[in-house]
Amino acid sequence: MKKKLLIVLCAALLVVSAAACSGGSESESTNEGVQIPVGTGNENVVTDTNGEIVTIVPDATDAPGEDNISEENPTFTDINKTLYVWVANATIRTETKLGEDYAVAWTTEGTQLTATGESEKWYRITYEGETRYIAKTVAGDYALIAGMTPVDNEEIEISADVNVRTFPSTDGGDLTIRGGLTKGTKVTRVAKGETWSCILFTVKSETETTADGKPVETVKQYFIINECIKSEATGTTAATEEVKA
Repeated sequence: MKKKLLIVLCAALLVVSAAACSGGSESESTNEGVQIPVGTGNENVVTDTNGEIVTIVPDATDAPGEDNISEENPTFTDINKTLYVWVANATIRTETKLGEDYAVAWTTEGTQLTATGESEKWYRITYEGETRYIAKTVAGDYALIAGMTPVDNEEIEISADVNVRTFPSTDGGDLTIRGGLTKGTKVTRVAKGETWSCILFTVKSETETTADGKPVETVKQYFIINECIKSEATGTTAATEEVKA
């Protein structure tokens, strides 16, 4: 009897250990190829059998809840605005509440949505003909992108180490960072705004490889602050948090 009890206890411990290693977060997407860059605070860090640190980039089902901001009985102000989703798997909900019962869809990075209202923490949107909600922590005003002036593949030089973001604003915090550029790097600019520029930025996948074993590369249109462009730096940093240490 004691032997059987010991076996049951060991099995229970194994189940608990497996649950702890799986991340235990709410599963909110089945999208593949989600890219969460190393160094933004979104990766899981573990060690291998030799004690060396190994960075594991989670897929969409392991992604942290980026809209963890429930708002009970919010007051909405009517607006008519196009939103731009700046994360890889933003959740669209039936209520301004968390939980799988309220999740109805997941968008990809770059999705545009029509907002009809906003509260302190949420946007009210129209999605597939229905009234839905999306958190302000995962989307912003598309006008910031649409208002940029296109340029003809202009080569620019970076004057200071700078973050590369999915959206021309720091409102998204670390969620919008997809990498960085170092001082002296030359990149191609395709559009320019008053404070931000749109550039071509190559993203290397942490999870997908080509037939010859190399990381899959995708060219994205991302954003950097103009203050870190050599010919446009004024000496007074407009957003000091964008200058990487």
